[in-house]
Amino acid sequence: MKKRLRKKLRLQEFREMGFHVNFELTNFESIESTDALLADIIAFAEANNLFVAGGVNFFYVTAGPRCSVTEVQRQQFTAWLAQQQAVTDLRVLPLSDAWYMKEEEWIDALPHELVGRPALSE
Repeated sequence: MKKRLRKKLRLQEFREMGFHVNFELTNFESIESTDALLADIIAFAEANNLFVAGGVNFFYVTAGPRCSVTEVQRQQFTAWLAQQQAVTDLRVLPLSDAWYMKEEEWIDALPHELVGRPALSE
């Protein structure tokens, strides 16, 4: 396959990596506290040149256009999120291809209640 087509299709050396995040909220007291956590997540991601897409406690993190998240960025994001008081049962998956994900990776990324199987901690 020619380099131009690999770039267009985001394959091989042009692959873009990201990671899934899933967690539970400890104090789901108000919409305002949830919005504040979401604003903090977005601010931290933007400060580290990352993008967050998804919901409040289930989302995908990727880098800017035509960029990949590094393992160091993934670890920094994980460490920061683990320090947040409202976050429990944090699950951060390994880096994966942001454009071409295998079905088993997608199923592993989903919250367990969405796929009808017991959580890992049970």
